[in-house]
Amino acid sequence: MKLLILPLATSLALAAMPATARNNPESQLIGVWTTSAAVQPCGNSGPLPPLTPINVLTFHAGGTLTETTLFPPGGVPNVYGVLGLNTRGDGTGIWGYVSWHRDYMLSLRFNWFVDGVYNGYQVVDRTMTLDPTGQHISGSVQTTRYGVNGKVLASLCGQATSDRAL
Repeated sequence: MKLLILPLATSLALAAMPATARNNPESQLIGVWTTSAAVQPCGNSGPLPPLTPINVLTFHAGGTLTETTLFPPGGVPNVYGVLGLNTRGDGTGIWGYVSWHRDYMLSLRFNWFVDGVYNGYQVVDRTMTLDPTGQHISGSVQTTRYGVNGKVLASLCGQATSDRAL
């Protein structure tokens, strides 16, 4: 039954939108998307690791977004070489359509904590292409983790793909 509910909900949402909004590239990403990514240290020429589910993105009208992480709530030890139990918060950011590239971009930020103490933040930048069905976006990702003092702790590059959930 779930398979029927999502297409029905999407169809109802699209039907409620004026035709100009449905055809406007700036409104095509509005909604909820699940994301998987594969990253490695920037400059590494080896093959990317397999795609891993990482978050749920909600693109809001007006160009803002919220991110719900799939990072384990209990934390992970020694992430990117940062010793201790690493946990992270959900992210917030912006997105938009870049007409001269016919692509979308997003930039989001979230905070890191180590052993329960604020330890810095991470910025994620993506360039995304929407497929003709309007159900998938994919493209490059670059992310940098900064320490409390602003020092770069990790810089990762790779690919990410998102699928429309709602």
